[in-house]
Amino acid sequence: MRYLIVNLAIDDPTSRLAVSGSQDGTCRLWNLAAQGACLATLVGHEKEVRAVAFALGTPAEKGNGSGGKDKWVVSGGVDGKVLVWDARSGARVAVLDGHTALVRHVLAVTDGGRDVGMMLTAGADGAIRAWQIGHQWRMRWALTEAHEYAVTSLKAEGGYILSGASDGRVRLWELEAGRMLKEVGEKAEAVWSVGFKEGSQKDVVVVSRQNGLTILN
Repeated sequence: MRYLIVNLAIDDPTSRLAVSGSQDGTCRLWNLAAQGACLATLVGHEKEVRAVAFALGTPAEKGNGSGGKDKWVVSGGVDGKVLVWDARSGARVAVLDGHTALVRHVLAVTDGGRDVGMMLTAGADGAIRAWQIGHQWRMRWALTEAHEYAVTSLKAEGGYILSGASDGRVRLWELEAGRMLKEVGEKAEAVWSVGFKEGSQKDVVVVSRQNGLTILN
């Protein structure tokens, strides 16, 4: 039986790795340099996988003896689970508990292309959670009521987080402590996508629905 691939993440160009998440609850690691050969099947979700991402350890987490950073795959599913896998061995190394509904966002935070050792997760429970990436994965903070309804879009850049949700609100947060700085713009019927304008954390782009129309601000 074949299942639909729901999402796909590609690692940095030098590694030639990709990871997919599918309807059957599995993730698969692929070697793009070998005609897309499947390296491993990652089993652990009970339902469809909705989000996948690669994560790198910080310099302090170098522990593989080769001088390179450790690398993980992080997945979020309809079952509310967030699972962490060793990208080299395919072994599951952590379960990140806390979300109570579908997880649709797993985001490795970077700053100017540099990994900062933090992963963000968000989903249908309206919560945003921040995790310390490393051999001992731990939660740094949790915004259990970041939004009243599902988080539909999540971005992070330059020490800030931007979130949009089906409650029609867009909010700007401080990355380090998870403190809300302000609500952006007026409330819409729903928010589909948010993002920072290139080179600026003060200017944002929002795609929303208002009065039955799709609005780009």
